[in-house]
Amino acid sequence: MESSEGLPQNGRVRIQTLHDYRCRCFYRLAGQKWSILTPFQVRRWIRVPWQNIGDTKELRMTRVYVDMVADLFHYGHVELLRQARALGDYLLVGIHADEVVLAHKRKPILTMEERVACVAGCRYVDEVLPNAPWVTGRDWIESHDIHLVAHGSDYSQGDLNKTHAAPIEMGIFRTVPYTPGISTTEIIRRCKAQDAADIQRS
Repeated sequence: MESSEGLPQNGRVRIQTLHDYRCRCFYRLAGQKWSILTPFQVRRWIRVPWQNIGDTKELRMTRVYVDMVADLFHYGHVELLRQARALGDYLLVGIHADEVVLAHKRKPILTMEERVACVAGCRYVDEVLPNAPWVTGRDWIESHDIHLVAHGSDYSQGDLNKTHAAPIEMGIFRTVPYTPGISTTEIIRRCKAQDAADIQRS
């Protein structure tokens, strides 16, 4: 499977500095030969200083993972995804199933399929993983070749220790700032307040 930029998700990249100081870039998948990449395919995410002439350097695409409910998708969600995407090169977003969310919070207003569709339409997202587990474990991380796990700063350390203990122990956990003033709960509150005001006026 290839990403939207045309680069295989689980490939390795080799960069070789030529005598005219240009870079020649290659990729390969396991068991395959090296193939040359076009500048268009690599210009977004190749971030290396100039190497000595003739040197080669192999890079790995950094795959970042975020799990979320994403109910009533709003700009706070978008900001979370933007910041998570900036941590690496490829963003995977896990969406929890309705029954999983209900076991820990209120039942989502949108179904998982609807929430998946909303997140998939975000420009910062490369791949959506439905039925994501509430607890991000080592097996999930390894099965999806995840290099970094991100979460909003709205969770307490105690909550994170329950849901993200594995990535914390692995040293691959990162937090991103929570966007204040907007949340699904706040949107629901506004809707209820507006309904009450409309009834009072009628």
